[in-house]
Amino acid sequence: MRSQPVADDPADEACVVVWLPEDDCGDAELSGWIGLATSNHGVKRLGLPARSLKTAAETAFDGHLRAPVWTPMNCRAYWQLRAYLAGKSADLVVPVDLSDTTAFQQAVLTRARAIPPGSTRSYGQLAAAVGRPRAARAVGRVMATNPVPLLVPCHRVVGADGSLVGFGGGLPQKHALLALEQAGIKRVNSSFSAEERGHIEGSK
Repeated sequence: MRSQPVADDPADEACVVVWLPEDDCGDAELSGWIGLATSNHGVKRLGLPARSLKTAAETAFDGHLRAPVWTPMNCRAYWQLRAYLAGKSADLVVPVDLSDTTAFQQAVLTRARAIPPGSTRSYGQLAAAVGRPRAARAVGRVMATNPVPLLVPCHRVVGADGSLVGFGGGLPQKHALLALEQAGIKRVNSSFSAEERGHIEGSK
């Protein structure tokens, strides 16, 4: 795990940028730099794997540069993401902090987070689920500005006909994420060392 000292941000946030090598991921589309910002309440910002360090840093630090800070919260998030992208675990259960979003956005993001791994829902289905059946386009805008992709799995939201549309990491990455899940992600098990399990479960 490598972090880059590319930081300055609000005092209540801890931000890091990490590199996930291709050997650690279930698909080459899923490797790259990931920017991550957490508060005491959960993950506030998360970037999709990107080849650009600058892109990942912009996500993590949101324009406020200072040294990266590791905390129990972002360590737990990192280990869960690493296990997920390696195809070893579907347990992305680290808390998310949606305090910077509107009530409608929170409702949509919370409902989207409940979509099971390997499953999909259309924008219309998600709109209906939050009591706004005519708001499919508004749901699409919420997905497009999702501050914590993967943790809120906007890659599981598809077009009305099931087609893959509109994903910040590109459609090949969206396809790779769904393929990873549909191949059958296993839950945390004995294939992890005791240290890895401790990090993932937040006890380290």
